[in-house]
Amino acid sequence: MKKALLIFIIVAGIIAAVAAFKNKTAIAPEQTESPTASASISPSPTVSVTDNTTATVSPTVSITPKSQTMIINFANGTATPNIVTIKAGDTVKFVNSNSTLHWPASGVHPTHQICPGFDALHGLNNGESYSFKFNEAKTCPWHDHLNPSIKGQIVINP
Repeated sequence: MKKALLIFIIVAGIIAAVAAFKNKTAIAPEQTESPTASASISPSPTVSVTDNTTATVSPTVSITPKSQTMIINFANGTATPNIVTIKAGDTVKFVNSNSTLHWPASGVHPTHQICPGFDALHGLNNGESYSFKFNEAKTCPWHDHLNPSIKGQIVINP
């Protein structure tokens, strides 16, 4: 009788274990589909610094306007326009459309020292040109070194 009772307990234990195992696998899919209350999703990353170094990243967009070129034309004994207003970094180009030589240079005649470097250093033939880039905000009087009555000014704004 003891043997029969022992076999009955073993069989009952096996049946209970099988039933528990089947019950556990049936519950498992439901548990994985529903999130637990402790789960959280952070919308932004967290950065931590472990020393005294500070890192800053800030995009910089700078728009550098294109430099312009203003043309002054020598023709019919005059220069047109004879007064121009430009911005620092712009260029003035003198074009000779005359058969007479013209020599653009900084004032004052004959030293050319108000805007150093602004001097063609020679007369321009018909069709030739001379360009100078003005980087400093100021007013530069100019003249035709070969015909000082032809003159004007270049106003350079910052």
